[in-house]
Amino acid sequence: MTSLHPNSRLCRLLPLLLSLLFMTPKAWCADSASDILAKAANKISTAKSITASFLVNQDGATTSGSLTLAGDKFHIYQPQLTVWYDGKTQWAYLPASSEVDISTPTDNELEEVNPLSLLNRFQKRFIASKEASAAGTYKIALKSRQSDDPIGNATLTLDASTLQPKSIVLKLVDGRQINVSITSFTYGGALPDSTFKFDKAKYPGVEIVDLRD
Repeated sequence: MTSLHPNSRLCRLLPLLLSLLFMTPKAWCADSASDILAKAANKISTAKSITASFLVNQDGATTSGSLTLAGDKFHIYQPQLTVWYDGKTQWAYLPASSEVDISTPTDNELEEVNPLSLLNRFQKRFIASKEASAAGTYKIALKSRQSDDPIGNATLTLDASTLQPKSIVLKLVDGRQINVSITSFTYGGALPDSTFKFDKAKYPGVEIVDLRD
């Protein structure tokens, strides 16, 4: 059986990085940063859906992908991993092994792939503060409260006029740095439930591995 994130720390961390970009920021409650983040949170939390494209750079290698959110449902696409989550069931497709793992993820498992599962935990996880930034942007620094957190520090940049996320730079406790750039960001209307479910008919020959009890 193929692991959900084989030999790829970046693949494992990416949804967590995205959760930093699309979390409800007023939960951070961070001094002068809180007003900016609360306004950004209101825009995100009241949207019927959000669609974004992104680039991730680590060690000179760049990976592209897309993210679609609607409430607690999500769809993440990357060349090496595609995940659907309908609020209960998760499908994880690995092209390299032509396999789809079906599961009912726990909270901890969702932390690896669900960009919204950590919303209620971030106020305990990070200390946030406002930093000097370039014209037209807000820069928010995040510092982990936990010594065993894989992300030691992060810097989130928001567009000052729209409050949409522009980028995030993460410094991991192992010394590596990961840069995420948002190349497009769109608030949209209601999406059909099929957006967040795996469609077997579109992946003929793929092995289905049901990990549910």
